[in-house]
Amino acid sequence: MRQQRSEFYFMASVLMAGLAGVFGSFNPALAEGESVAVASNDVQLDDIVVTAQRRSEVARDVPISITALSGDQLANAGTETTRDLTALTPGLLVDRVGAYTQPSIRGVTTQLSLAGNESNVAIYVDGIYQPSQAANTFDLPDIDRIEVLKGPQGTLFGRNATGGAIRIVTLDPTYTFTGRVSASYGNFNEAIFNGFVSAPIVDNKLAVSLAGYYRSSDGYNHNLLANGADIGSDESKLVRGKILFDVTDDLRFVVTGFWSGKRDGGATLGIPLAGNTLDATVPGAVIPNRPYNVAANGSGLQVKSSGVDLKGELKLGSATLTSLTGLTNYKADLFLDNDYGYTSDQPGSNYIAHQPDRALSEELTLASNNHGPFNYTIGYYYYDAFGSYQPIEVQSGFPPYPYDVDVYGKQYSKANAVFGEIFYDVTSRLSLIGGLRYSRETRTFYGETLGHGAPQPDPPLIAARTDGGTTPRFSARYRLTDDTNVYFTYSEGFKSGQFNTTVPSATAPSVGPEKIKAVEVGLKSKASRELEFNAAMFYYKYTDMQVNAFQTVNGIASSVFQNAAAARIYGLDFEATYRPLTHFTLSSGLSILNAKFSDFPDAQVVVPTGTGGNMSVAIPNAKGNHLVRAPDWTLNLTANYSMAFAGGQLDYYLIAYHSDKFYFEVGNRLDQPEYTTLDARISWAPDNTGLKFGVYGKNLTNKAIIQGMFPTELADGASYAPPRTYGVDISYRF
Repeated sequence: MRQQRSEFYFMASVLMAGLAGVFGSFNPALAEGESVAVASNDVQLDDIVVTAQRRSEVARDVPISITALSGDQLANAGTETTRDLTALTPGLLVDRVGAYTQPSIRGVTTQLSLAGNESNVAIYVDGIYQPSQAANTFDLPDIDRIEVLKGPQGTLFGRNATGGAIRIVTLDPTYTFTGRVSASYGNFNEAIFNGFVSAPIVDNKLAVSLAGYYRSSDGYNHNLLANGADIGSDESKLVRGKILFDVTDDLRFVVTGFWSGKRDGGATLGIPLAGNTLDATVPGAVIPNRPYNVAANGSGLQVKSSGVDLKGELKLGSATLTSLTGLTNYKADLFLDNDYGYTSDQPGSNYIAHQPDRALSEELTLASNNHGPFNYTIGYYYYDAFGSYQPIEVQSGFPPYPYDVDVYGKQYSKANAVFGEIFYDVTSRLSLIGGLRYSRETRTFYGETLGHGAPQPDPPLIAARTDGGTTPRFSARYRLTDDTNVYFTYSEGFKSGQFNTTVPSATAPSVGPEKIKAVEVGLKSKASRELEFNAAMFYYKYTDMQVNAFQTVNGIASSVFQNAAAARIYGLDFEATYRPLTHFTLSSGLSILNAKFSDFPDAQVVVPTGTGGNMSVAIPNAKGNHLVRAPDWTLNLTANYSMAFAGGQLDYYLIAYHSDKFYFEVGNRLDQPEYTTLDARISWAPDNTGLKFGVYGKNLTNKAIIQGMFPTELADGASYAPPRTYGVDISYRF
C-alpha cells in the first residue's frame, strides 16, 4: 500500500508539474501559432456529422439530443470500453450488474438481467443491434465515432427503445494505406495492445482492414480467504476484419466479421453492503465489510462473441437503398457467489450460469438523397433471436433454501416492424418531420427445472405472448440563423413484455410492455467560430415500467418481475465547447434530472429484518421514490491544451466528473453516494514521426465507486469499479 501511495505521488507530481508548465509558459507568441505543431491560428470548431436520422447531417441540425464523440476524442480521454462513456456524456450512466451491462439515459434503464431480457437502451455496432447484456461491454480499438441518442427511439432504428440508443461506428477500409498501433502498461500489471490497418487491394474497387485488441490485468480485489491475495484478473481479445467492395459507382458492399473473448474474474466480486447477507446468521462466517475486500470461493465471467454482417448500398438516382444483415452468437459462462460471504460448514449460495444467445436481423431502408424540400425514409426490420440458460445451476445450503437444481430456460423473440419518416422544409427556415413505426413482437418461453446433474433436456413450452403497436414521432425545427436551430420533438417508444427465464413455470407471471411518451424542446447553436453549445429540456410520461421485484413463496423470498404503475421524468441537458485558441479547448456537460415514481402503490422489495442477516419482502408505496440509476445532477468538465515542446507537440487532457447520489433499487434503500473523479493524460508527439508517448491517470481521487448492485433475497451485493490507476503508453500512426 505504501509503495502504491508513493507511486501515485510521483504520477501526480508529473501531471501537476506539467499543468503548471502549461500555464506558466503560456505567451502571446505561442498563442499566435508560430510553431509547426500549432501552425494555424484558426480557432473554428469542426462540425460533427452524424447519421441519427439515417442520413449524414451536421449534429446541430438534428432535432433530438445527441452526444457525438469522435475516435480521437475517445483516445485522448483514455476510453477503453463502453463503461467509460459515463464521464463524457451528460445523462448517461453505464452500470454493471454482475456480468450484465445496463446503461441508463435520463433515468430510463432496465433492472431485468436474465437470459433473453434486453436493455431498453439499445446498443448498435455498425448498425447491428446487440441484445446480449452479458456481452455489451465493448472494447473500443477502431472507433470512427460514437453517437448517444437520448430519448425514446421508436421510429427509425432496428429495435424500439424506450431509453435511447448508443450507436458505435467502427472504421471502414479506405483506399489509402493507413494504420495505427499502440501499447500501454499500468499498475495492476495492466497491459494493452491494439492496432488498426487498412489497405487497398484494387484501387477504387477493393480494400480491406483489420483491427486487433488485447488487454490483461491483475485483479484489484483482495480475497480474505487467501490472506488478502489479489483476485479477479481479466483478459480481453478482439479481432475485427472488413472488406469494402465498390462494385460500381452506385453499388457498394461492406462485409464485417469479428471474434471477441473476455475473461473477467472481477465482474461478480463484491461485498454485502452493511453486512446484509444470510451468511451473517452463521457463527464464524467471513463477511467482507470494506470496498475491494471479498470472501470468494469462486468468481468470474467468460464471454465469447462472434458475428458477421453485410451492408449493401445501391444508389437509385434520387434515393439510396440500404440492406443491413447481421448474425451474432454469444456464449457466456458466469459464476456468482450470491451470498457475498463465506461459511466453512455449509456451501452458501452460488449461481453458475451457462448462457448461449444468438441474434439474426435484417433491415431494408430506402432514403431520399436530400434533394429539394421533401425527403423521406421508409424501411422494414426483421429480428429473430433467443437468450437461454443451458442451464443455470442454482446451489444453496441455507435453510430454508436447501436446493441444488439445474434450471433450463430459453426465451425466443421474433419481431417485425415497418417504419417511415417524412422530412419537409416548409420554408428556408422551418422544417417539419413526421414519423411512424408499427411493431409486432412475439416472445416464446421454454423451460424446465431438474435435479442437479440430470441430462440436458429439450425444455417444453411454458408460455408465449405477442405485443405490438405504433410509435410516432413529430419534430419541428426553426433555423434562427445559419448556425442556430431551435426545435420541438414529441416521440414515443415501447419495450415488449418479458418472461423470467429462471422460473420455468406456467404459474410464473410475465411482465407486460412498458411505454414512454416524451416531449423535448432544445436549442443548438454554433454561436461563434470558437463556441458551440446545445441545451434541451424534456418531459417523459413513463408507464408500466419493468422492474425487479420479490415475492414470498412458502416463507422464502424469491426474485420475480413487476410492472411499476407510472413515473414522470423531466430535466435539462446542456453541453458546450469553447476553443479560445487553436490549441486550447474546454468542454462541459451538465445533466439536471428529476426522475420519480408518480404512482407505485404495491412495490415488492426486499429489506433486512434486523435479526442476523435475514431478508424479507416488504410491499411499500414507492410513490415519490427516485428511479434507479437517476442522479439528480451530473457534471463533466474537460480541458485539452497543446503546446510546442522539444521539437514536437505536448498535449494535456483533463476530465473531471461529478455525480450526485443515486439509487440501485425502487425502495431507495441502496445508493451510491455522490462522488467526483479526475482523469488526466499528458502526451508528447515528436514532429513528423507519427509517434506519441504518454502518461495517464484515472480516478486520481481514488474513489470507491459502486459499479453495480445485485440485491437479492440472500444479500445486498455491491461490486466496485477500479480504484486509482495509472500508466504509460506509446502509439504510432502511419
